[in-house]
Amino acid sequence: YKLGKIGSHRVTMCCLTCEYESTSVAVDMMRSFPLIKLLILVSSNAGAVPRDVGQVH
Repeated sequence: YKLGKIGSHRVTMCCLTCEYESTSVAVDMMRSFPLIKLLILVSSNAGAVPRDVGQVH
């Protein structure tokens, strides 16, 4: 985990590798930081970019 602040808000960030499921890490983060009020999961889909604009979902 990376800890920091944005304004007056304390934030925690975790960067995942392909070996971990985001839901498992989210559950672990909620256990590690029980006072979390908001959890946002962001994915880059492993960085895969479609060649054809029509393939964007």
